[in-house]
Amino acid sequence: MELNEFYEKYYRPITESWIVKKNHSYSHQMLERGVKDHFENVLELGAGNAEHLQFVQHSYSSYLLSDLRADVNFASQDKRVRFESFNAEKIPYVGNYFQRVVCTCLLHHVSNVRGTLEEMRRVSTNGALISINIAADPGLMYRFIWKLTSGRRLRKEGLRFPLSVHYQEHKGHFLGIRAIAQEVFEMDSITFKYYPFTFFPTHQANIFTVMQIRVNKLSDIDGGG
Repeated sequence: MELNEFYEKYYRPITESWIVKKNHSYSHQMLERGVKDHFENVLELGAGNAEHLQFVQHSYSSYLLSDLRADVNFASQDKRVRFESFNAEKIPYVGNYFQRVVCTCLLHHVSNVRGTLEEMRRVSTNGALISINIAADPGLMYRFIWKLTSGRRLRKEGLRFPLSVHYQEHKGHFLGIRAIAQEVFEMDSITFKYYPFTFFPTHQANIFTVMQIRVNKLSDIDGGG
């Protein structure tokens, strides 16, 4: 099955189930946990229909929602918030522009993880905060929950091979994404937090990870990165 057909026929039913909504809400909340500063310009990549925006608690002057899909159904009365369609692997903004970059459920879907992460860093100012949510796929806990929720719902909807479609959609592997991120942000300050079991920091026992990066571009000037 082509992914376009999957999104048209099956994506809405699985995202509207209460347990998937609960998990998504929890992951959005944890991505914003402790983020209270004012950020002049904020960029959100893979924003979809702006599901994450309602969880943002900090102040900002400009919030740019972006998604590869041009058919996103979004409209805001807030003049600080706008939407643009572009590929996260090639962000059409000059370097050192955004004070915060937000990335929810995107990195599993892109073809070029390194390029996307490097673009995030390029458009960030020195001292900027990059906030990334990474699903712990294919960890044991993630796969177990997925099988009981989205996998079961897709079969009910008549999809014969839900796991095949899932891994067309989730091309990236958690460990690979994390390793690439550690290299790209080597000169920056990075924190990883695993959820829901923060006391057991392994992707096998958790559903997602929140990565917060404080960008240090002074190392670039010194020739360190």
